[in-house]
Order: sequence, then C-alpha cells, then structure tokens
Amino acid sequence: MTANKRLRIAALAVTLTVGASLTACGGEAESSGVTEIRYSARLTGVGDDADAAIVEAFNKKFEGRYRVTRTAIDDETYKTKQITQLTGGDAPDVFYAWAGGRAKDVIDAGFAAPLDGYYEQYGWTKRLNALGQTQATFDGKKYFAPTMMSSSAIWYQPGIFAQKGVTVPKTMPELEAAAARLKAGGVAPFILSNKEKWEAQFYWTQLVVAENGPAVYNDLVAGKGRWTDAPFVAAWQKLADWNAAGYYYGSPNSIGYADSTIPWVKGEGAMNVQGNWYPSTIAGSDKAAADKMDYFVFPAAVGKQSTLEIYAENTLMINAKSDQRHRDAAAAFVDYYVAAEAQTTLGKAGRLFPANVEVDLTTLDLSKVMLKLAEAMKSQTSDSFLHVDLAFTAEVANEFLDATQGVVNKTVTPAEAAKRVQAVADRQ
Repeated sequence: MTANKRLRIAALAVTLTVGASLTACGGEAESSGVTEIRYSARLTGVGDDADAAIVEAFNKKFEGRYRVTRTAIDDETYKTKQITQLTGGDAPDVFYAWAGGRAKDVIDAGFAAPLDGYYEQYGWTKRLNALGQTQATFDGKKYFAPTMMSSSAIWYQPGIFAQKGVTVPKTMPELEAAAARLKAGGVAPFILSNKEKWEAQFYWTQLVVAENGPAVYNDLVAGKGRWTDAPFVAAWQKLADWNAAGYYYGSPNSIGYADSTIPWVKGEGAMNVQGNWYPSTIAGSDKAAADKMDYFVFPAAVGKQSTLEIYAENTLMINAKSDQRHRDAAAAFVDYYVAAEAQTTLGKAGRLFPANVEVDLTTLDLSKVMLKLAEAMKSQTSDSFLHVDLAFTAEVANEFLDATQGVVNKTVTPAEAAKRVQAVADRQ
C-alpha cells in the first residue's frame, strides 16, 4: 500500500468516526423504539421499482421493530459518490457495493463489516451462490452478500451459423476457423462495439482465460503476476490480429454499445462477447431477433477446459462504523433481501440472475436460452473470474480500458498497453 493511500484511508476513517456517531442517532423512528436502517441503493434502470417494493414490504412486515429509509443514486454518480456518502453524517447502515477491486477499496477504507457471523446466523452459506460467496471473501472473511449474479459468454446467431455451414466451436482453433469461414461468407464474425471502452474487456479477459485457464488471470488479479507477462500481452495481440484479419464489424471504436444492435438485427454480424444483458438489449430493437439468439462458453485452447465467467453483479455491504444495533438490523434487512421471495421479485423485474440458489428459475418467465444460462451459472461452483473493470481498482481498470481501445484502434501496441497498465498498477 502506498503512503498516499494509507493517508487517504486514515483521513476517511477519522471522518467516518464523526459520521458514525451521527448515523446511530436516528430520527423519530428511533425515539419510538423502532430501529431505523439507512439503505443506499444503486439505480440501474432495471428492477429499481422492485428494489423499492422490497423495502416497502420489509417495513410492513417489521413495523414497530425496523424501518428502512432508502436513498437511491444513479449508477454513474454512485461510482464517484459512494465514499463521500459513507463519510457523511447520514452514512448508510447497508449499501450497494460492487465486487472485486471496488469492493476491496471499500474494505481497505474500513467501511465494510465482516459478515461471517451473519452468514452463519441466517444460513446464507447454504442459500447464496457459491461463486458469489468466494468473491465476497477477502483475507478469509466475507464482506458482502451477493444479491444478483451475472455472466458473460459468446452470443451468436444460430441462423447465420447454419446458413454459412458453421458449427459451435469447442476450442480456440475452431473459433478462429469459424471466424474465417464467416468472413469469407460475407458476415462479420464479431460485432465488437468499443466506443464506450468497456466492451473490449470481455474479449481480452476471455482470451486470457481461454488460452491459459482462470488461475493465470486470477493470479494477476491477486498481484502475483504482471501485466507485461506473456499471457496478457498475447491477449492484446490477439485482439489486434483479429482486427487485422477483418473479424470485427466496421470500426469498433466508432460503434457504441446500443448501436451494436443494428448489424445484429440486420444479420451483418454473427457473434458478440457480452454479458447476459445482451439479449435484452437486442430485444429492445427486435424481439424476434432476440428470441433466436443463443450462447456458448468462450472456447478454450486445445487440452484446456472452457470456463464461464460468473460474478456478483449486485451485492450488499453493512457499514462497519454503524453501531451493533444498526448492524444487526441491517443484517435482518439483507436476509430479507436475499430470501427466495424477494429474489424472485427482483428476477421477474429483470435483475438477473438471483443469487439465492433456492429460487425456482422456472417462475421467472425466462426465455429458453436464458433459463439454460441460469442453470449453467447455478451449477458452476468454482473456477471463474471477473472481467477487468470489476476485478481491479478503478485506476488500473481505467488505464486498461484506454490502452485497450488504443490497441483496437491500432495506435497502441500490445507491449505498450501492457507497460502502461503495469505502471499504474505499480503505483497502487
């Protein structure tokens, strides 16, 4: 840890000590014997009303004992204001958090309470997704409860595959052979839309894992590898090689995520490496096209096992600086939130997929392909990974996204990209 970071954390801790005393005071509800629980939620545009409804239902069920006061902040603002909010006089007792590097920043700053006791008390270990629990664990302690799981894979158009005589590839060589055949047939193999910079990370991360297995990538996340190591430079090189081979639709850095639906619906592109939200994006333009989509796990190198990326998209942390009464009350709310009933409500509202493995997935009105993906995510309990801007700190991730856009744009070499990101990592 750098001296600057130690000073920043120390300053935040001092500020929070003042804020915490105010947090515990409460208002009218506290004076009447009801424990007020301050909850900070992230607005994503999907399932926000369901989140609010769960708060309302909790308050009704526990009337006279607990009352949740919900503050909702839009996604982009939340990224920059979370720490500021936690240091204020109205700091939340329970709050949304990302997994990976952003979670670690919150933990290192002293805001997240270890939840192991609550996991045991409420039986979360048996009810919550195993990979979500693994991602919640830092230095042997669990610091959040996963409330929603997501995944990424290769989404493809079966109709185009059939028309061009392409079968679903099982290995990396087969994937590249399929790409060559599609290009020769006049169809762009991949619709990589990288205008917003975040899209190409799914390709890069999957390439690293496909060629080397998740352990090599996860060692990088854990600080046991360097960005300049051969496996990571090779992934950037593969991105560049695919660009040189004409495997991407148009100019990737000029195409926004929303615009990727246009060539997909027109049948001008066959595949895209994206998250499980991609079918919903396509459905917004053409439901019939979305209904015909399917996915496959990014193929591994010959002799290696393909690995599906599964990660905690939404999580809840409990404020370490709230007093014991409020931490216990917050845990009761978290337990209500991760129970099957609330998780089903969120799933039906589009917040996919439930972190509670006891949820009956057939009740969520999922399409056939989404149900298949949900079952695959539920059954995989080990050997996964987190894409870059979730796994690493914001500083490292942002440099990676900038450098990778340069590689795709042919203005940055793979070796230069690796050196740039490693330089930022060295300053952490």
